[in-house]
Amino acid sequence: MSNASEAIYNAKENIKKELDMCNKEETPFLCSLIGSERGYKQAEIAILYLIGERGFTISMAIAEQERLLNPRYTDD
Repeated sequence: MSNASEAIYNAKENIKKELDMCNKEETPFLCSLIGSERGYKQAEIAILYLIGERGFTISMAIAEQERLLNPRYTDD
């Protein structure tokens, strides 16, 4: 396994650990999204993007995903 593949694999494993502990009081929109397989994959890809391209930690990326999913925080 190449270094990049290994890094992605490890990131996905750590993302899964975090999302498995999804707290509906803290991140209700993200928790709702990951309730389906398709939604989980969508969230995983978005979180991986934020980690790889924008330098976010997993926790920061989860918080950003919640912000983006929350209709009260739309950019007008």
